Amino acid sequence: MSIQETTLTTSKSDLPQGWNPLQSNEEIELRELILVLWRQKLLVLLTAGLFALAGIAYALLAPQVWVSQAEIKSPTLKEVESLELNINQLINAQVPVAAFTAFDKKALYGDFVNNFNSFNNKRQFLLERGYLDAEAAQADVTDPKGKRLLLKKMAEGISAKAPDKLREDVTLSFAAATAGEAKSRLEQYIAFIQHQESAAKGKELYTIWQNRIKTLQTQFESAKADTLKQLQDDILRTEYGLRITQAAGLEAPVQNLQEQGSLPIDLGARALAEKLKILKEIKNPE
Repeated sequence: MSIQETTLTTSKSDLPQGWNPLQSNEEIELRELILVLWRQKLLVLLTAGLFALAGIAYALLAPQVWVSQAEIKSPTLKEVESLELNINQLINAQVPVAAFTAFDKKALYGDFVNNFNSFNNKRQFLLERGYLDAEAAQADVTDPKGKRLLLKKMAEGISAKAPDKLREDVTLSFAAATAGEAKSRLEQYIAFIQHQESAAKGKELYTIWQNRIKTLQTQFESAKADTLKQLQDDILRTEYGLRITQAAGLEAPVQNLQEQGSLPIDLGARALAEKLKILKEIKNPE
């Protein structure tokens, strides 16, 4: 007796219209997943609640950062009126205009922004005002490396940036733990940078003025030396002329004297003697 094996095959034409075996399997898996989640709904709720509590705890316990901002524009003519007056006084003293290119409004504006963003200025401000030490004490940071990292973090919260490239306005920002601290520190830092800028520009003007004084002093000394040399030459020529007139017996001035050369012998001995006396009385021709 033989057993005949029968193989059953199913073609797509035998399935109902719109039925897909793969789609049926996916629907079964989705139903099973929903059933599992439903059975484990308590665990899901607990997990979601745990994450929600963690988020709330982080929001409450994490240190808050407040940022105070101020917008600045290029200085007006009235704001730089005093500086312009000093510059004009120096220009009237024949200081070249090219020496004041660093003092135009655009240059002053750019210098302020650059100095506001300077890490050295930020560090000096935070150290001098004691803000770094206060933050370090609050965060329990005592080692030098930790303080350097804290200083870097605090410095990153101080910035001067333009909102976009098309605008010249710049926004100044200062970050702190509270809104009041951020506002106060921003105002203090702006005043700090303004003082730095004022001192630097005042020093530059003083240097320009001192250089002008040195130039004038050099010119004066040169002119004085030339005058003294000319005086000595006049004295020497007068002495020679006096000797010649005395030898020739010419006591009075002589008219129509020919070939007297560079020596003023036509004045006569008496006049030359008086001229020589006067020339020697000139000690410091200033």
